[in-house]
Amino acid sequence: MKDMIIGPFFFIELTVTGLTYLGMLEQYAFPQIAHKQPDITFQQDGVPPHWSNIVRIAINNAFPNPWIGRGGPIA
Repeated sequence: MKDMIIGPFFFIELTVTGLTYLGMLEQYAFPQIAHKQPDITFQQDGVPPHWSNIVRIAINNAFPNPWIGRGGPIA
């Protein structure tokens, strides 16, 4: 598996919070990439919803390998 991008995902909300983002991850993103474990590296940027504690905890639980993002194992 080489250089595969999953997404994009769009929100109908005008403001995306950590909780909104987490809902999208759990409902759409995580199910689409679960079968690609452990050969996937999750990457996100450092916008505030991506950096919330609930999101980082969920990503830590969902990915056995380090992921890339602000506040994550790989900055």
